[in-house]
Amino acid sequence: MDDLCGTVLRYSDDWTVLRLPLIGERHESIQIGESSFHQRRVGDLLHPAYFSQHAVEEKRSQLDEKTFAAQYQQDPLQPLGVMIKRDTIQRYDYLPFRKESHYVIQSWDIAIRVDPANDYSVCVTLQVDDRCNYYVAEVLRARLLYHELKSQAISQAQKHRPDTILVEEAGLLGRTLIKDLKAAGLPAVGVIPAGDKLTRVSLQLEKFANRQMFLPTEAPWLVDFENELFAFPNGRYDDQVDALIQALAYELKGEWSGATLEDLLFLLDMSSSRGRNR
Repeated sequence: MDDLCGTVLRYSDDWTVLRLPLIGERHESIQIGESSFHQRRVGDLLHPAYFSQHAVEEKRSQLDEKTFAAQYQQDPLQPLGVMIKRDTIQRYDYLPFRKESHYVIQSWDIAIRVDPANDYSVCVTLQVDDRCNYYVAEVLRARLLYHELKSQAISQAQKHRPDTILVEEAGLLGRTLIKDLKAAGLPAVGVIPAGDKLTRVSLQLEKFANRQMFLPTEAPWLVDFENELFAFPNGRYDDQVDALIQALAYELKGEWSGATLEDLLFLLDMSSSRGRNR
């Protein structure tokens, strides 16, 4: 992460990163011409005629996993005790049709400052089906001033029509956003995280192990999201992980616990207006 590429990326987002791991880690549609694309799937070797499966296995046996991941998988963070494994993730080509019994959660992790060296504000939208499978529908990640943050929060809510909007009560910004979203008629709920980040992620790992987590095969935000997710806790940023884990920790059947009476009455009124029986 401290080589030339890692250094320039640390100080600027104005770069296009071409990352071609030796062993395919996810389905990719790689543009190789004006209208030509190479379809690469999990496990595909980058150039089997030049670097065969036997050669890969031989090289892997000669190197420790840290060196192999950095040099051949282009992922120096992969072996350093990461918590969320790539092979636990399920994929979907199309988001399942939203039934009345499905539940949509939007989860906001708000950055206090918008300087280039600081964290991002992130909104993760999850659709939860009848079997408690979690589909990541969209991830918004940006450095936003408050008026932009409020505008994006309302826009995301109008786009996905969430049943609940979770907002971390990060000081004045979080409390103000919750208040403004409620004033706009949106089901915002304040969340105060319990415990440290490692503990919060650990408590949700069972959902990954049980293969309840689904990511799209392709999405504009997917690469950045995966890079952060699979690097945790060794990555530079963890805002997207925070927002995701906050949503996963939300108990659908116990959604009133921890809510104030004001929240309860507001959400009950919202439910009645939608004709939903909670």
